[in-house]
Amino acid sequence: MERINNGDTVTALALISIVGVEHLLSVARPGPASPIWVHQDLAACLRFDLVGEMLVSEEVNWMVERESDASAD
Repeated sequence: MERINNGDTVTALALISIVGVEHLLSVARPGPASPIWVHQDLAACLRFDLVGEMLVSEEVNWMVERESDASAD
């Protein structure tokens, strides 16, 4: 890390090629920039979940939960 901190770009690029950057892409993605936008995003997620629950039958919910529990084992 000291070499990278001192500006060694060859070492920095070698580290990036080993570690990859895919995990950084989600962090770099722009998100809400104000508290109101955060609330709007949370409300949209909640609305999506509620509508999904209203449109999906109990039998389908049961099957999904059963498959989810089975895959966790």
